[in-house]
Amino acid sequence: MSDSARAAVIQEHCKELKLAAVVRDHPALCRQARDGKWACQDLLRELLEAEVTNRRQSTARWLLREARFPEVKPFKANAPMTLKFEVKDKTGAASSNLEPYKGMAVHAEIIRDDLSVFAHIHPSVRHRWPRC
Repeated sequence: MSDSARAAVIQEHCKELKLAAVVRDHPALCRQARDGKWACQDLLRELLEAEVTNRRQSTARWLLREARFPEVKPFKANAPMTLKFEVKDKTGAASSNLEPYKGMAVHAEIIRDDLSVFAHIHPSVRHRWPRC
């Protein structure tokens, strides 16, 4: 089988199996493997790592979209930032039916867009929540 025919078959199989990163990365990785005289297992490992990384990133993007956060705001390292929260009920009106949960008035999660960092914080509150 010619190199171009082999590449076409690989590409079609990868598309059918939904291996987008393998489709994208296999030509360059195959050249690296050939030039570096990699073992077959090393090439396979690199291709699978590329696919796993791609799927994790796609999942992270999907989760962030599905969360429907009103605004994605980038943070700058070592720079102070003010976060403002509004608590609304199902109708969109400001909610006054709040009570502390696990001893804290507010819980917030800060998540890096690739899901590699997660912080659970308890922001300060400028006013007291009404007791229910």
